Amino acid sequence: MKKRTLFTLSGACSASASTTLVGNSILGLDDFDWFQVSATLIGPTGGTVDVYLQRKIDTGVWQDWVHFPQMSAGTTKRYVLSAQSTDDITEVGGGNDATPGVALSANTNLGGHPCMGVRMVTVTGSGVSVAATQTIYINAFRDA
Repeated sequence: MKKRTLFTLSGACSASASTTLVGNSILGLDDFDWFQVSATLIGPTGGTVDVYLQRKIDTGVWQDWVHFPQMSAGTTKRYVLSAQSTDDITEVGGGNDATPGVALSANTNLGGHPCMGVRMVTVTGSGVSVAATQTIYINAFRDA
């Protein structure tokens, strides 16, 4: 029997052009076997936003895991993805606990296990005047 735990990442992107950590990190994912991600993303007023998930691969070390398609002003989109492994070699951004560096191409899911944890990073473009709330649900499954 599989057991499921639901985690939620939610928060507003910045109301000005910047790269921002959004909401809390989800830690303790080492104990789960596979994951499904559902996202409701909203474009901010006056510009664009890129939404990333980064995974924690070691103490203080984060790397890009998912980069959703860029959201334009006033749009709302819903996405679902499964975190299955890929054999592709892909350039990723990285950062530490305080600074998120991002580089993963838009509309890319690296898949695989998120290691120790996951966090959300947003990059808002110029012209953004009002933030928008981004919500990501992570269904974590454990084989019992």
